Amino acid sequence: MNDTVADLSSNVELTDDQALALAECRDLSRLMHAAAARRDVAHGDIVSYSRKVFVPLTQLCRDVCHYCTFAQAPAQDKPPYLTIDAVLEIARAGQAAQCKEVLFTLGDKPELRYPAARRALQRLGHETTLSYLAEAANAVLTETGLLPHVNPGCMTVLDLAALRRVSIDSVSPGGRIMDRPTRCRPPGWRRSAWPASAVFRSRPGS
Repeated sequence: MNDTVADLSSNVELTDDQALALAECRDLSRLMHAAAARRDVAHGDIVSYSRKVFVPLTQLCRDVCHYCTFAQAPAQDKPPYLTIDAVLEIARAGQAAQCKEVLFTLGDKPELRYPAARRALQRLGHETTLSYLAEAANAVLTETGLLPHVNPGCMTVLDLAALRRVSIDSVSPGGRIMDRPTRCRPPGWRRSAWPASAVFRSRPGS
């Protein structure tokens, strides 16, 4: 264990067994100092960030995750989706504030749950929320040059291909795929009580 903690504090690549062994370390202070030393060796004292402006394309969602405070039911006094003009207005305000990315926020496939969402998409010329998201992201990229970050939720392979052309994933190896594997469902599973599990694919070394 002592050798493993020492390796952690350097830039030595840990094996899977060594990384798992660190979970057994009871000296939290030593472990934190070793982790901080490893961070400093790799990155120094540089902290990077990217300014983002948030665009709530829609707050409708087919799921009812108990922890979520973002999703809302359809309301008569509020359009289900932002128009492209509204999206660009927010993006340009972010651009004026020196933002570099547009972070779209939205629910997962609300058209599968709400007739209001389906009707709104039809008026906008789309069958799915993800298709409209691709149009909105393309408008942001074309009109402002800001990088769209799309947060799409569950995707098919075709959805992923369409969004990669107009999102930050087209310039970054990082990606996020949402899935609902059967093996993760506990006894008594209900959609309203079990949110999607996230499977992350990060660039090497991250």
